[in-house]
Amino acid sequence: MTTFVLNTYNVLIVEDFEVRSQEKEMKKAYKKLNEIDRLKKKSVLTPEESEKLSMESHYFKIAYPELFEKKPSEKEQEYINKKKQKRERENELKEAERVRNEQEKRERREQEERLLKEKENAKKEAEREKKEAERQRKEAEKERQEIQRQRREAEKERIRIEQQKAEADAEVNEELEKQIKAEMKKRKREKDKARNLANKEAKKIAEKLEAERAEAERLRKEKEEEAERVRKEKEKEQARLRILQSLAKSELEKEWALTLIDNNNNVNKTYKVLSLKYHPDKNLQKKLWAEEQQKVLNELRENSETRRIIF
Repeated sequence: MTTFVLNTYNVLIVEDFEVRSQEKEMKKAYKKLNEIDRLKKKSVLTPEESEKLSMESHYFKIAYPELFEKKPSEKEQEYINKKKQKRERENELKEAERVRNEQEKRERREQEERLLKEKENAKKEAEREKKEAERQRKEAEKERQEIQRQRREAEKERIRIEQQKAEADAEVNEELEKQIKAEMKKRKREKDKARNLANKEAKKIAEKLEAERAEAERLRKEKEEEAERVRKEKEKEQARLRILQSLAKSELEKEWALTLIDNNNNVNKTYKVLSLKYHPDKNLQKKLWAEEQQKVLNELRENSETRRIIF
């Protein structure tokens, strides 16, 4: 289809949109044929790929139409050319009509825009006059407000003078009240100072008495603790004497009993201490005697009757 259009310089240009569309279809068909050639090289195809392969003949006809077109005869070609020329003339007439219509529409639009601008200018002028009237009204209102402001300021000045007079009287009265309050505070401070001194003296005396009482209490507790310690030492000594009397068979048994008391009745620790003391390696000159002492220590450790007496 041949169409006439205007470019940006209003020059009539003929564009064959049908040719352009056909070229696009051919490019698309070339791409599809290339894709089908790639699919033919694959061994396994999906259903979608098989469907694409089945469209190969359709795309081939679009890409190479000259192989499938039947060439017309001379009469047919002449008839086709006449039809084509007639169709082109009709299209030219239609395009000229369309251009003329567009020109008329553009002129009407420009005229409407011109009328609209005139209306807008008239409207703006009316708004400007209205604003001017409003400005004059505001200026008159400002003058009236200025007069009222001056009146209010005069009234405020009169009130301020009256307030200053009242404040001066109040300051005199306040000064007198301050002097009276200062005198009363001074007397109160003197009384509080005397009372605080008396309280401090009484507090010092009470603290001194409390310290003396605490010191006396501490000395009493120390004396009681000392008496308790002496009593415990006497009881311990008496217990040691009783044990010595009950185990007075030999010197080793007495030493066992005393060491056991010193080690808080720990038999294993007592045995270890005395075993080291009477070990044959430490008594080389009295080796036989030391071995006898070791036997006695073993008997003392194993003797349940002795352990029962000790505990």
